[in-house]
Amino acid sequence: MSKSTITRREFLKYSTAGSLAGLGTLAAPGILTSASAAKPIRIGCPMPLTGRYSREALYCVEGYKLWAKHINEKGYSYGNEKLPHSGPGLIDGRKVELTVLDDTSDPTQGARLMLHLIHNQKVDLLLGPYASSINLAVRPIIAAAKIPTVSATASSQKIWLGQKLNWQVQLMVPSRDRFAGMEVMCKNAGMKKVALLHIDDAMPIAAAEGVRKRIKAAGLDLVLDEAYPIGIQDMVPLVRKARDAGAEVLCGGGYSADSILIAKAALSLKWAPKAIWYMSALGHVDFNQALGKNAAWHCSDTEWLPTADWPGNKKFVDAFAKEYNKAPDWLAAAGYGGCQILEEAVKRAGSVENRSAIRDAMFSLDRATVFGRFRVNPLGHPDSGLQVGGTRLALQNQIKNGKVVPEVIYPSKIASAKFVHPFKWEAM
Repeated sequence: MSKSTITRREFLKYSTAGSLAGLGTLAAPGILTSASAAKPIRIGCPMPLTGRYSREALYCVEGYKLWAKHINEKGYSYGNEKLPHSGPGLIDGRKVELTVLDDTSDPTQGARLMLHLIHNQKVDLLLGPYASSINLAVRPIIAAAKIPTVSATASSQKIWLGQKLNWQVQLMVPSRDRFAGMEVMCKNAGMKKVALLHIDDAMPIAAAEGVRKRIKAAGLDLVLDEAYPIGIQDMVPLVRKARDAGAEVLCGGGYSADSILIAKAALSLKWAPKAIWYMSALGHVDFNQALGKNAAWHCSDTEWLPTADWPGNKKFVDAFAKEYNKAPDWLAAAGYGGCQILEEAVKRAGSVENRSAIRDAMFSLDRATVFGRFRVNPLGHPDSGLQVGGTRLALQNQIKNGKVVPEVIYPSKIASAKFVHPFKWEAM
């Protein structure tokens, strides 16, 4: 969008959306001793609380909320205990007020809500929305507003490449690095023919570009390379096409629901390629629940594990489980970790009002969050704000003691198990 304001009707609509979401004020009650302390620090973001991205986005929002609770109660998040400006609240005793508005998984709605947060709610800091497509829509709005922003769950490198962004940083490893180790592992196992199917959306397109180059560089034969439309519910025709093309490796997807559709399509065709590899699957509990024993032997990748030895990660995992009565997934860790970047940048700047100082700190950090390493290209770089410090790990669901569990299979130096191949269905 090019407009810098929204209509009165839109203002009323989005204000109502925020109150209905039930995610407005998270500032903990308490006695405030000064005018500065009485004023909360407002952090806002549009997020897909409904629509096609909502299942994954929920975990991220829960990560945001847990971080805000820890800041308001303790003054720090797990792993940030030694930062300056201690005491409950983010800085100077000021509590965090987190506002999350429902963008309905729509980029246009996301842009309108971002304008509302900036111009009507006058937030101090921003968190980028879920999904690369919505982050692309809000990118010029953030740049114009000059508000420090962490995009915790946007992985497409296209948001940052060549843009010289000065206010928005990326937490996740760029999508071009997804399918970590696939071409290496499959080539070493003697597989040669690969079919790539991916959803026609910003993040999967960026992921496909990266793995396509690596497949060809490895000397593998890409026998099918096809995008499919958003909202598709029947993957059988495309998976059949991959089978008929002679693919030994079936790779692709986009989000967790796509991975489930691909797996069920292959199962319905009773086709067991030598490997099945997704850009997103094993980090979500939905996949195992949908497939049961047949969730075994599929591969995917991740940049976070609950057992990772990042500062504060174990405490975060335990706190999340206690707060929500369920285990966190990688998007919950991304939400919490993204907030940790804002937390340190504000405390290093010494004031939430000094946005340039917050921005400078944010772009210069090189540190570990509960989600993993954060380091971006610095200000002045053509790709400023692009994550360059993180890494992705390849996982394979394997059967251990009768249970389907994810094992790290790549890189080999930190692998917890060997790559099991060829793929097989446990129950037909």
